[in-house]
Parts: sequence; C-alpha cells; structure tokens
Amino acid sequence: MNNNMDNGELYFVDSIKYFDNEMFVARLLKQREYSYLADELNIAILPQQVNKNLISYYIKKKKFSIRDDQGSDDGLYDGTFVRIKRNDIKNISGKFIDLRKANLTCEHAYENELPPELKKQKYKKINEDYPFSNFLSLSQGTRHQKPKLYCFDVGQGDMSLFISSEGHAFIVDTHITQKHKKNTLTELKKLLDGCPIEALILTHRHYDHYRGAYLLLKDNDLKISRVIVNQSFLEPSRPNQVDKLLQLAEKKSKIISPFDSLLIEDGATRLFFSFHNGNIDENDNSTLLQIYYQNKLYYLTGDMGYETLENERLEDLYTQIVLKVSHHGSKTGTSENFLHELVCSPCVYNNKRAVLSKSAFISYGINNRYGHPHNECLELLNKEGFKIIFPNKSYVTF
Repeated sequence: MNNNMDNGELYFVDSIKYFDNEMFVARLLKQREYSYLADELNIAILPQQVNKNLISYYIKKKKFSIRDDQGSDDGLYDGTFVRIKRNDIKNISGKFIDLRKANLTCEHAYENELPPELKKQKYKKINEDYPFSNFLSLSQGTRHQKPKLYCFDVGQGDMSLFISSEGHAFIVDTHITQKHKKNTLTELKKLLDGCPIEALILTHRHYDHYRGAYLLLKDNDLKISRVIVNQSFLEPSRPNQVDKLLQLAEKKSKIISPFDSLLIEDGATRLFFSFHNGNIDENDNSTLLQIYYQNKLYYLTGDMGYETLENERLEDLYTQIVLKVSHHGSKTGTSENFLHELVCSPCVYNNKRAVLSKSAFISYGINNRYGHPHNECLELLNKEGFKIIFPNKSYVTF
C-alpha cells in the first residue's frame, strides 16, 4: 500500500452499481477534508476493476449476465478507499466520469493501518456495545390520530417522515442536498409541528440515505432522542462523513445499533425493525421497517435486494399496504415472488383476498444516470395492482 499524497486524491468507495455487461458505476466520496459533506465523483469502471467477490455476488444473486472470470482481488467494493490521479480523468461524458482505463487499486483501511490523512482525523473509538433492548415502549403521546407517512421528493435518494398515532415522529433516511436543504428543512419542521422526534433511522451506509443527518442533529430546533443505525455504520473503515455524524450523534442523542431486530410499541402503532450486516453489497445491509396501525402496513425497504426481501417475515395481518419501493425502482429491488408474498401471504380471510388498497412510492431523481425506475419494476407493480406514486412535489402523504 502506497500512501503518498502525490499518488492521487483519496476517495471512499460509497457504492458500486451494476450498469450493463461492460460497465459498473462507482460513487466515490472525497476524503481530503474532515467534513460532514463530501464532494462526489461518479466513475465508470470495467468489471475487471470490481472486486471478484462482488462480481460473484451479482452473478449468483442478481442473475446478471457477467462472465464469472472477471473481477480482481484488489478491485473496488463498498467500504474501501481508493486513490485517483487527476491525469486519469480523461473523459467526461455528461453523466459520469470515465475512468475505465485507469489502474485503480483499493486501499484496505483498518484501525491500525489507515491512510495518513485519515489517521490525522483521530477517529474516536466508538463503543460497539451500545446498550439497547430488542423491545422499546414509548410513553403515551399527547395526540391520538391516524398515523401519516410523508415521502419527500429529494431526487436520487430517500427521505421519509412517519408520525405515529400518538404523535411521535420517526425520520427514515435523510438525503438533504445543499441545494434543497432550506426548503426541505422548512417543510420538515412544518410537518412536525412540535411532534417529538423519537428516532432518526438511517437504513444503510450509502450517501444518498444519510447525507443531511448531520444537519438535522445540528439543528437547534430539532430534538432527536435516538439515532438507529445498522452495524455497518460502526465499522472502523468508514468515511469522514460517517465518523463525524456518529460523534455528533453521541453528544446530542442516543445511538441504537441492534444486531438483528427491534420492536417499538407506540400506542396503537407498532414498528418492527429487521437489521442486516455482513453483505458485500451494502444495499442488502439495509434495515427493513414494517409499521402496523390497525389494518394498515407501511413497508419501508431502504435499498434491499429482492432476494433479501423474499426471505423477510411479515409480522402481522393487514388490508392496506403502502410500499416504499426498494432501491429507487431498480430491477434488483423488486421481484414477482416478493410482491406476490406481500399481497397474498398474510391476507386470506374467509377465502377472500383481504388486501383492498395497494400503494407504492418510488423515490428517484429525474434523468438519473441509472435509468431508475426500471421498466421491469413498473411492470411487476402494475401486475400486482399497485397504485404507483412518483415524486412530483415537495412530499407525498399516505
């Protein structure tokens, strides 16, 4: 490993997404400055520049037609660092930077072997044994109402606000960009209308799901009781942005990071969490959130792959579904089997199909480089009778 700064700028590999048989797209976060924000660099790379274990993952789980002889031991994957020389930026295509001819090698950073500029940040040792119970009962609220889910239009990312029947608020993911932060924060505070924020829930460690969380914790008008994250947020090989977020969360809130599950009872509202960790694709580490109120299910999926979703257990019966479609409408997040189980498995009553209302929200950026939402996903949702809601204003209410 060569850590000489002359060898290029240091970036954190935030995500690797399959694009087609000849190309992947990697989202990189610049790590030169110790900040809660990061400059993004989206690069096109060849399958040979991707870690071979991730290639194998795509072949086996996603059923894409990539040759199994591609990939590299030193190839890129989520959660590693990479250096890029300015001379390697040879072509800008309008959608992403083309680095397919560059020689990219991951720097595997561990606590005792961090690149020099990350050592200077003096990472605080995060206690991985945060005290938590798999069950949490909230105190009675001051409001008794029908719960509401607000899904924000935040471009190519996710952000939702759920207000329970007791008037307690839960924020799920925070894709708040510099350009839209003023309007987003104004709308959020208006919707909260004084409701206490019981939890800020970050489904997984991808920048389009946690960017903006620091702003919420820093805001003096917002009091957040808990920050709920999966275990991958606590791994020592993390970007500056996550480290600074965790340190602020420790000061102003309580971090909860269960290994498997969590149940929060909030009056007539129940929130079931299913946590994941250890997958080579961070999307499959997404936290699944099932929220039940009487006969209604809110099903929030993060960016989970469909094979993971197919193995999830439904916790209760319902006659209405609001589905936050996984991974911005990607074909990797929705399958016929998953939707069929969601609609049919728990809802047979007197031999009749009991699901009467099916809504699906897709959060994506207009003209995004990945082509989300994919036609395959839309066709499956239509086949199962979902009413598909797209972002077309500040937020959509369910």
